[in-house]
Amino acid sequence: MGVGIERGWRSRAVKIAAVVFVALLVVVYFGVSYVIASGVTTGERKALEDHPSAHGLEFEEISFPSRKGDVVLEGWYMQGRSDRPTVIFVHGITANRTSDEMLGLAARLVERGFSALMFDQRAHGE
Repeated sequence: MGVGIERGWRSRAVKIAAVVFVALLVVVYFGVSYVIASGVTTGERKALEDHPSAHGLEFEEISFPSRKGDVVLEGWYMQGRSDRPTVIFVHGITANRTSDEMLGLAARLVERGFSALMFDQRAHGE
């Protein structure tokens, strides 16, 4: 009879340990997910590093509301030839419209007749 009680106790201990382990995995999963989500959704404003006038570009200051309408996004529009498409530049996280020499690339495209639209996303740049 003592062996049956001991097996029941071990079985119960294994089940409890499994539940604790799964609960711990769930907590770790959501904790890591929160940290990653916070990192990719939180912007850090950086001053603009360049300006279209430094590249001899004619440009227009633009602004338009965000999709939700709660923030005004600002940027530059550089007109190319009317028969060429417009290239829309979208910067990455922790960047702005002048990061990574994007304005130099825009200048080269405008020289080839393309129009360029560059703007700062929510919580970035201006």
